[in-house]
Amino acid sequence: MALSDRELSDFVNRTQRKFDEKRQSHKPVDGGGGGGHNDGMEARVAKLEALAETTRDKIAGVETRLAVIEKTMATKDDLQSMRVDLHKEINAQTWKLVTFVTSLFVTVSTGLVGITYYLATHIK
Repeated sequence: MALSDRELSDFVNRTQRKFDEKRQSHKPVDGGGGGGHNDGMEARVAKLEALAETTRDKIAGVETRLAVIEKTMATKDDLQSMRVDLHKEINAQTWKLVTFVTSLFVTVSTGLVGITYYLATHIK
């Protein structure tokens, strides 16, 4: 949605008028009386300086905690290594389970065959 030249010119003029009105409505910092308008400036500056110190201390604390976290944080290589190790361990456990279940099946099957044979040959 492009503005026509006239619309753009009207917009710029309106904006300039608003800006000029705002600028004229503000009082100058120095009223020309020689002393300036200090109105509690020292107290305001003191508050800002205290806030700056507090902020600096908080940032220093955050930086310290971040440094500790970075020392113990896992890297991409650490995570990849752990992933490979986990895969190997799960694979090994799976084969152990398969071996156990197969052995159990063979043992039970052999026992059933033996019991069936015994019953077939000894019971008449």
